[in-house]
Amino acid sequence: MFIIKASALDFPRAILSPELWVYSDPNNLPRLVPTLRYLIMGRVKEELKKFHLKLRAIHLYGGSAGYQWHKGTDVDTSVLVDWTGFEGDIEGVQEHFKLIEEVDFKGYPVHFFLKTPEDIIEVSEAIYDVLNDEWVLPPLVLPSNFDPDEFFAPLIKEAERKAQRIDLALGFLLRSLATYKSACKALDTARDEEAVLDRLSKEREEITEIFEKLSQDFQIAKERRNKLHETLREKMSKDLKIAKFERFQEPEIVWKYLDRAGYTNILYKIYKIESAGKIEDFLKEMCKN
Repeated sequence: MFIIKASALDFPRAILSPELWVYSDPNNLPRLVPTLRYLIMGRVKEELKKFHLKLRAIHLYGGSAGYQWHKGTDVDTSVLVDWTGFEGDIEGVQEHFKLIEEVDFKGYPVHFFLKTPEDIIEVSEAIYDVLNDEWVLPPLVLPSNFDPDEFFAPLIKEAERKAQRIDLALGFLLRSLATYKSACKALDTARDEEAVLDRLSKEREEITEIFEKLSQDFQIAKERRNKLHETLREKMSKDLKIAKFERFQEPEIVWKYLDRAGYTNILYKIYKIESAGKIEDFLKEMCKN
C-alpha cells in the first residue's frame, strides 16, 4: 500500500534545525554546528586525496538548510574542486562520491555530491559555504500562514498519481521476483521440469518489462527535473536570489514527493541494472541466494 511519509513541502518553521545549526544571536542567521562542519570537511578532504584533487568549496544546500526541514532531512553537500590538469574519469570520481557510505549525524544522513566544472551553481532555496562558515544564499522565508498542501494542491495531486502508479508497479515486481525465486528453488526437484522452466520464462519477461517501465519513469522524472535546474542555474548565474521560489514547479515537486516516499533510491537502482543490461545477471544472482 502506498504511504507518503510527508508532504512535498513541509510547513515552514520558525528556526532551522537546532541539531544542525547554532544560533548565537536570535536576530541573525545561525552557523553550522562545528562538529558537523569539521566532519564534512574532513571526509571530503580524505576522499579527494585519493584522486589528487584540490578542494575549492563545499556548499550545504537543500532541506536541512531551509525552514521546511523535518527530523531526518538529508544534509546534502556539493563539493567543488579544481579540475585543472585532471586526466582521469570525471564521471567515475563523481560516482565514487555518490557511493560514499552514508554518514549519520544525529539522525540526519549526510551526502556528498561532486560537481563538474560546468555545474558550479546549486539550485536551492538556501546555500551555506561550509569552508568559510557563512551563508551564500540565506534560506527562503515563507509566510507563516503558508500551506504547501493547499498552495501546491494541483502539483501534489499529479505527484501522488505518479507515485501510486510506481507503487503499484513495484508491488507487481516484488511478487514476480518472489515467484521467480521460488521457481528457481523448485527446479532441481521438479517432477515437471518443463512447466517450471515455462514459469521462469514468463516471470523473466514480466520482470524485464517492469524494470524497463520503471527505468523509463525514473529517466523521465530525472530529465525533467534536470531541465528545470538548467534553466534556474542560468537565472541564478546572474542573480542568486531570482530563482529561489521558481524552483517549486511540477518537475521539482514530483521528484521531491517521490523522494519523500522513498522511491528515488529504488528507481535509481532499477535504472542502473536495466540501463547496463544486467537484468539477467541480477536474476541469476537472486537464484543463488
